[in-house]
Formats: sequence, structure tokens, C-alpha cells
Amino acid sequence: MAQAKVYSPVIPFCAVMFRKNELRETALDFLKNELGEIAKISDEVNFSAETDYYDSEMGENIKKIYAVFTNPMNRENLAQLKCKTNAFEQNSAINGKRQINLDPGYITKDKFVLASAKDFSHRIAIGNGIFAETTLNFSTGGKIKRFSWTYDDYLIPQVQEILILGRNLLSKKEI
Repeated sequence: MAQAKVYSPVIPFCAVMFRKNELRETALDFLKNELGEIAKISDEVNFSAETDYYDSEMGENIKKIYAVFTNPMNRENLAQLKCKTNAFEQNSAINGKRQINLDPGYITKDKFVLASAKDFSHRIAIGNGIFAETTLNFSTGGKIKRFSWTYDDYLIPQVQEILILGRNLLSKKEI
């Protein structure tokens, strides 16, 4: 019979969608306060060119960056982190419309996980009304495997480089 194990720590990640650079910087300060030092931030992606899904709420010309953090965290804290990022979004809203969207997750040696407040068939409840999904898998050869639900922006080469960096940071820490 298999025995329950202590979960190994993970490397935190967060995607940040925004229109105004000032709010991006405020969000990054918030995330540093919650998660510690940022190992790397991607270049900005023109997210409105990827999809118009958020345009009605956030406006046009949405940009997105992807950040990986240096310090490991306990994966059990993902639901709490998502609740905190949701509160940050709500506090930044104007007339009930988000001005920023924060998508926290984590990286393990074999997968990339994102948190969401929206349930769907491939997501599991992790507490506090929050769900999690395995967004991508890392194979032993280092290749990244997508799923039918994987958002296309996570397939952009510079985003995958950020994720691989997080995986490598985890390996270096040997946690």
C-alpha cells in the first residue's frame, strides 16, 4: 500500500495581464512581497493579439508578462495565493472591471500548474473556492507537452523558456 508523502516544494510562477505599466509595477511589487525575489520576467507579449477574450472587461491593447520566482514555496499554499491575487485584482478594479489579471501557479520537475477560480472538467478543487489544473507537462527529454485546455500563449517560446528556467531552478535547489 502506498503511503502519503510530504509534498516537495515548488517554484512559484505568475502571469500578469495589464494595460498600464504603473499597475504592472505595483502588481510586481505585490508579488515580490508575497513570493520573494523574481528570477526572471519575460518580455511583454501583446496579449490582445492572442485573444480578445478579456478586452470587454479590461479594454484593448492588453499586455502580458510571465514571471518565475527564485524562492520555493509549498504547493499547498496555491489556493491562498490565488485568493490574495484575486483580492489585488478586485482592489485595482474600476467600476467593477479588472484593470489587471494575475494568474499564479507553480512549477515542479514534471509539470506546470495554474490556479483558477473557475471550475472545469479538468480542474480539481484545492480549497477556498479555488481550482488547479496541470497546464503543461515536462517530459524526461525536456520537451513540453500541451493539453487540449492549454492556453496558446503558454506555447510561445519565450514563455516556455521562463517555465524551463523555473524547472532548472528547482533542480539546482535539490528540494
